[in-house]
Amino acid sequence: MLDVAVKNLLFDAANGIEIFDTENDRVMTKSEVDAKIKELCFQYTGLNEKSTDKEIKRALKSEGARDFFAVIEEIIEVKVQQGLEGIDVFNKYVEEINLADGDINEFWVEKETFLQVEKVSGSHHDFWKRIRVA
Repeated sequence: MLDVAVKNLLFDAANGIEIFDTENDRVMTKSEVDAKIKELCFQYTGLNEKSTDKEIKRALKSEGARDFFAVIEEIIEVKVQQGLEGIDVFNKYVEEINLADGDINEFWVEKETFLQVEKVSGSHHDFWKRIRVA
């Protein structure tokens, strides 16, 4: 199970919130935060900078890696949703399909159109977008 402090660090970093280092009584720089997240990723996956492809493949199946990347997946989902809200051009041309809500993975085009369908994430958080350019 991922520590709440780690989740908070990941969410705060993703949202550009200043992160305070209590040990040194100061705000951490972006590069320090990035280094801390990298260190935590290595810690939860059991990897290091010299890990082989085989070790990485094995580590990504571990419980620690699943917990760590589940939080990142959640952050990405929220950031995509937040980033796209209120953009009139985007809302005019994009249709959101969520299989978990019972939507069907079908897109129909009435006329010849450039169509791009992109799967943003997998498993139980399937998230599809359709972009139509007339």
